[in-house]
Amino acid sequence: MEEGSKQCLEAIKSIPVEEGLFTMPDSAGGFHLVGSQCNFCGTVAFPKKKRCIKCFGADIAIVPLSSRGKVATWTVIRMKPYGYKGQVPYVLADIELPEGLHLRTQLSGVNPEAPAVNIGDEVDAHVETIYQDDKKNDVLCYKFRKV
Repeated sequence: MEEGSKQCLEAIKSIPVEEGLFTMPDSAGGFHLVGSQCNFCGTVAFPKKKRCIKCFGADIAIVPLSSRGKVATWTVIRMKPYGYKGQVPYVLADIELPEGLHLRTQLSGVNPEAPAVNIGDEVDAHVETIYQDDKKNDVLCYKFRKV
């Protein structure tokens, strides 16, 4: 392989869609969503916050969040939201985590033309490529899929 080609291949990497939302997957595929918890009132937030969203306290701990949850509700998105670079249509779900949080996220592995999703379905989180940026880097985001 030519030196220039090798350097070009090494420059392509996986990057998060936004820093701090989740840890990058390890060699076994493990990762977690990153939230915050108020050390005063115990409120958990996602994405992580610098101040509590309930009591506005500044004594905040960064915490890993559960990777499993349940579908609270869902819909099919057919038009691209402003700035969105992924594919449409897709299934968007409100996922309730055991910490009491609700996340709006895509459900992968569900056909948006014939979605087989029920309120209460158990789901787990994973990371997948949502698009390639102008440098051909894989841009990763968390999504959930049915268990």
